[in-house]
Amino acid sequence: MPRIFISHSSQNETEAIEIKNWIENNGWGGDVFLDLDPERGLVAGEKWLNTLKKAVHRCEAVLPLISKEWLSSKWCLSEAGTARLLGKQIIPILIDNTNISELPADMTPEQIVDRNSDPNWEIWLKEGLKRANLDPKTFYFKKGRRPYPGLTALTEDDAAIFFGRDAQIVRGLDRIRALKSGGIERLMIILGASGSGKSSFLRAGLWPRLVRDDLNFLPITVIRPELAALTGKHGSIKRFIKRQIAI
Repeated sequence: MPRIFISHSSQNETEAIEIKNWIENNGWGGDVFLDLDPERGLVAGEKWLNTLKKAVHRCEAVLPLISKEWLSSKWCLSEAGTARLLGKQIIPILIDNTNISELPADMTPEQIVDRNSDPNWEIWLKEGLKRANLDPKTFYFKKGRRPYPGLTALTEDDAAIFFGRDAQIVRGLDRIRALKSGGIERLMIILGASGSGKSSFLRAGLWPRLVRDDLNFLPITVIRPELAALTGKHGSIKRFIKRQIAI
């Protein structure tokens, strides 16, 4: 399933196709869902409502193409609302002279890419997609590091070789973003049998992606229950201070 979902008004099809082509020509080929696409979009006889819902649910980032027509479309607003409720990464792209103040209140905190008037919009969009993308290939794997450490759990340095859990990672990040935006529930538990890969899923799957999304999250460190887990020699506070110095 494509990783990037483009939400657009039917009156902005030309701009939607241009954005799709730009994204695919800049390193995300085959990762874009656009309903107009004859190969990966909607096809004749397909239940379009169900297909769009599934695409929004499974994608990693939603790109609303903001225009006067988009803002007047109840369906487009519904797509964006659904994406936010699901905890998706949202990267709004302004494609006309709509005033930012006219955007829905829950969209203003996002980093808006102004294709209409900002000459550097391509740079901002590429950086936004890079941060949102979950593909392991976008992470650096240190030369000489063992690709298979045996029974030892994978860590943040192994994000580039952590494969096979894409769907779970998407759901995990969606859940964490929903916790942040909802402000009610504040805890997510990773539960599984011993040896099922919980630590690897957290440290090589979720954690590096939360670190990358530094506009929304500040992952401090991974700690284990022990004496003085916060203030001890290897406690969270000292590790956090070392990390800040390194940054």
